[in-house]
Amino acid sequence: MKIGFIGLGNMATAMMGGIIKNRIAAASEIFGADALPAAGEKAAKELKINVLESNTGVVKASDVIVLSVKPQFYPDVINDIKDACDMSRIIITI
Repeated sequence: MKIGFIGLGNMATAMMGGIIKNRIAAASEIFGADALPAAGEKAAKELKINVLESNTGVVKASDVIVLSVKPQFYPDVINDIKDACDMSRIIITI
């Protein structure tokens, strides 16, 4: 199962750390993107996940997508990813 995170802040990195630690998915099966390059660099360095340049790339690479952005950013994120989503993907918000 490939898991994608849109937003790589504290909550997302905590979730990814737990997923990796508990062997739910390997770091190589986790994809992420963040509007702030520093957040992506930190997640790649500390967790060894795949950091992609776009939210759409995360959606295309993942079976399950976790929207880990603040609610005020949902409209922009959803508008960005809507054409890449299909019924085979699960979207979770936190």
